[in-house]
Amino acid sequence: MKKLLIGMFFLGLTNLVYPQNSFDGTEVVKLENITLSPINTDYWYQVKEGTTCERVLNLESMAARFDLKRSKFYQGAGPEYRITFRQSEGKIQATYDDQGNMLHSYERFNDIAFPVTVRNRVYLMYPGWKMASNTYVVSYYRNKEVEKSYKVRLEKGNLRKEVKIGS
Repeated sequence: MKKLLIGMFFLGLTNLVYPQNSFDGTEVVKLENITLSPINTDYWYQVKEGTTCERVLNLESMAARFDLKRSKFYQGAGPEYRITFRQSEGKIQATYDDQGNMLHSYERFNDIAFPVTVRNRVYLMYPGWKMASNTYVVSYYRNKEVEKSYKVRLEKGNLRKEVKIGS
């Protein structure tokens, strides 16, 4: 029993000994064949906040990552470029400067899945009504706060009502 306790004591001390090779926690890893695409981060962070619908996020990501200088539309220094991104039930009209920075955009999506907070707010404000259709609109201007709104068409029997939620 005494030998077992002494053995356990020395085994415990081995954890306190430093390794022979020093390791500072950083290691350089070289990545090959990786292409980083530019991103309009101001736009991306403002429009994605609070959005949960996957198809909206996908199209917004495409608009944010769009590389104007590598596109067939680029003609060098000059005017602004208006690019339209489309998908079923939605589109983004974005305007870029000649450096590829997004200046402003207008987004419109029909019949999207609302974030839970918005959906719950509608059902609390209009009990007994059901959502027949909806439209999500986003207006982005560089160096300004983004405006987001939901237009909802509600129905209750023969009654219809349109409600706007947001900015």
